[in-house]
Amino acid sequence: MSGAGATSGEAGSSGGGQAGGGSGGGGALPETAHVFIGGAQGNAGVVALYTLTYATAELTLEKRVDVGQNASFLAVDAARSALYVADDNGRRVRRLTLDAATWQPSVGNDQAASGEPVHIAVSADGALVLTAQYNQGSIEVFGVSGGMIGASIGSQNACAQAHQVVLAPQEDFLFVPCKGADRIERYAFNKTTGAVSAPTSTATAGGAGPRHLAFAPSGSFAYLINELANTVYAYSYAGGALTELQRITSLPDGFSGSSTGAEIAVSPSGTDVYASNRPQGQDGTIAQFRVGADGRLTANGHRSTGGRTPRHFAIDPTGRVVLAGNLDSSSVGLMAVDADTGELGAAKVITLPFSPWYVGVFAAE
Repeated sequence: MSGAGATSGEAGSSGGGQAGGGSGGGGALPETAHVFIGGAQGNAGVVALYTLTYATAELTLEKRVDVGQNASFLAVDAARSALYVADDNGRRVRRLTLDAATWQPSVGNDQAASGEPVHIAVSADGALVLTAQYNQGSIEVFGVSGGMIGASIGSQNACAQAHQVVLAPQEDFLFVPCKGADRIERYAFNKTTGAVSAPTSTATAGGAGPRHLAFAPSGSFAYLINELANTVYAYSYAGGALTELQRITSLPDGFSGSSTGAEIAVSPSGTDVYASNRPQGQDGTIAQFRVGADGRLTANGHRSTGGRTPRHFAIDPTGRVVLAGNLDSSSVGLMAVDADTGELGAAKVITLPFSPWYVGVFAAE
């Protein structure tokens, strides 16, 4: 998968090298995966299902659904029966039904949100949906029953510019990075009723702007991307407590100019952490880090995403490919992962007919 050749995402890309790398171990790796891309075209929200073919790094469009005003973030339940949409512009939370055989989405029902949801998550049993309302600084919980999303169970003030709601590995706590308050709020969470307790806080540096948090597969560590300071924090995690281990820049050595951090993800093997940078007037980059046994990070270089403003990116379930959505370039950059070094290959750029706000990759079954 060397080089970058722009092709049409609506028609499916063609040619373009190999999506190499892998997660190691025995057994045949899958040849394809499902990719959901959420975003907007004009004033319409878009949810599009693609098939990723690993051998050729192709994305083939399977189905597109126009829904609401913006698909700013998506979440798929563990049963792979439903996809949930945070429609911030429409102030709605939307449920799409997924076909059991093809994964193709169809419009289901929706509910009013108390604010403008920018992030959405779903509990492991699929019974609860959680959102973060950025402009209102709040979180909200919705129930799911009978194949439909129900009205809000309740919303709660969190903190200024609540950017994400993250369930802890055991779902006994949830965490909310608060960009405007320079802290992460932690709530005890009842995964049966959806009730949340009064929060406790983990502070960041002043002006850091905490945006997104990702737990390692082991559940023992967590990593935070700070939007305004362009830094990554490493934490150990136990008993609901985040203990800071390290602060490290997400920017390349010698970088000059203005940039903001966006997304952070941990590889399925837990050996690598990736974070996206959005430099003003330049193509975005993915910062690469290797993870030590103690959870601390070592910088491992940077890779261009092949387009502007990588708001969101995802690692495929086998750890072979990273896909970054270039919001302001209306494209996706596909980068192969070197299984030995964790480094990303040059981006293959696939042009989309809409602006991608979210990219998710899921195992084909």
